[in-house]
Amino acid sequence: MVHALNDVVANDWAGFLNQRLRSTTTAPLGGLEGSGWRLVYNDTKNQQQDAVEERDESVDASNSLGFWVGKDGRVADVIPNTPAAKAGVVPGSILVGVNGRRYSQRMLRNFIRDSKTAAGPMQLVFTSDEFVNVVSLDYHDGLRYPHLERIASSPDWLTELGKSNAPLSRAPSSPRP
Repeated sequence: MVHALNDVVANDWAGFLNQRLRSTTTAPLGGLEGSGWRLVYNDTKNQQQDAVEERDESVDASNSLGFWVGKDGRVADVIPNTPAAKAGVVPGSILVGVNGRRYSQRMLRNFIRDSKTAAGPMQLVFTSDEFVNVVSLDYHDGLRYPHLERIASSPDWLTELGKSNAPLSRAPSSPRP
């Protein structure tokens, strides 16, 4: 692949690809920003996230606490270097309590939302096989959902790329008398 890319444009393609493939940091966003958009977070779910959570009956706390949890409280996945991962939350464990209350999706979302004004860490209780684990998450940023925001001072190349290049179909002509 590197050879083929260098045939098109000479560059350090091996270094470029290795940096992106081996990186454990956030995704490189230069291309997105160069196309006139930026990634922002706020407390409103985007349409895709809302649809997935409704379909799966889950809570996507990946951009806040750092994990996904299903209706039954089972943790589907944990993102490295997030508050949940640092506290010892592991995939497959079952969330049974949040701040002294029995787990529910609504309860977890409310506690994440209210973390902005909470004085102390959030207490989560997990079970895994015969073990019970209580973890403290020192998180205070509230609900966080990703959205794309237009950079007004830049050309909007992303919208241009999304436009179809296919010719418009014509309406069938009416039969001639």
